[in-house]
Amino acid sequence: ARYYRQLTSEFPNSPWTSEAHRELGEADFAQGRYREALRHLEAASRRLESSSLPLVLHKLAWTYYRLRDTSRAVTTLKEAIRL
Repeated sequence: ARYYRQLTSEFPNSPWTSEAHRELGEADFAQGRYREALRHLEAASRRLESSSLPLVLHKLAWTYYRLRDTSRAVTTLKEAIRL
């Protein structure tokens, strides 16, 4: 995780930054740090243009759900399904 954090802070315009945010979001979610996961997954979803986007949106929906924002959770999950 240290290298992902370094990548996102030192090279914010790198093409790998969105994947680093995705990995950090996954790690934070797994450890119950939902606010931190939200920040990383939202950053990844804004920049990610690959087949990984539905997976990021799915995890983002679960993050919203864990933070008790069910409306955004449902909207985000529907977007993931549409893709």
